[in-house]
Amino acid sequence: MHPFEPLPDDDRQPFGAIFDCPEWIDTVSWSLRRDQDARPGHRFFLEHYLAPVAAVIADRLRSAGRVRVVDFGGGVGNLFVPIVGGLPRPDAVNYMIVELPSNVRRGEELFAGHPVKPRFVETLDEAPTTDVLIASSVIQYIEDYGAILDRLFAFGADVVYLTRLLCTEGASFAMRQNLTLSYGPHAGTYIGWTPSWFIDRNEVHRRAEAAGYARLLDVFFSDYSGLLAGTPQEGIDCTLRTMMFGRTGSRG
Repeated sequence: MHPFEPLPDDDRQPFGAIFDCPEWIDTVSWSLRRDQDARPGHRFFLEHYLAPVAAVIADRLRSAGRVRVVDFGGGVGNLFVPIVGGLPRPDAVNYMIVELPSNVRRGEELFAGHPVKPRFVETLDEAPTTDVLIASSVIQYIEDYGAILDRLFAFGADVVYLTRLLCTEGASFAMRQNLTLSYGPHAGTYIGWTPSWFIDRNEVHRRAEAAGYARLLDVFFSDYSGLLAGTPQEGIDCTLRTMMFGRTGSRG
């Protein structure tokens, strides 16, 4: 099955709803347990796309003694263990995850009894002021991505870190993304499809600048252009990217 296809006119799925399905929750839970089991031997695997924000958090912890992090769309806590687990004082990180109710419930179950753990909430309204805001592989699955970008930039974080963000070098467009799980207990299982945006990269920059943020980083992660072969968007430059923005006048 092709990973991306044109959106059908007669069968519209809600953006992001697929990440509420049991197979997806099982998969991200399996991944988290694997990282939790590695804790005694300190065998953390920090994905390269997390290294910049992990360094920012470590530096803030060193200079200020404590750091506040909001992870928007952070699953069941999948970024918490590799980012926070390697810090000298993980208990000094106030880490909050904003997620769908099913992810929140499973995350709380998985971290029950752990001395250092994140907090889970279901809406940004419940999240406190923060030093660092992370959004990994989530913006493109929100129908009004522009509104959520503006909301994140208005949140007041010193640093906003957007990673695994599907981008294009022109007008944004949406596709049908077919999802087959590649790891975990349901590896090889097709779980359905979701609408997914390819977002104009420069639009993200403009929204950040309008909110008082300077671009600190915008780097290529992976080429997605080939995945659009055979679709009307074939030949359009599309990439997965990591971006970091610092609030003007902040220490970020």
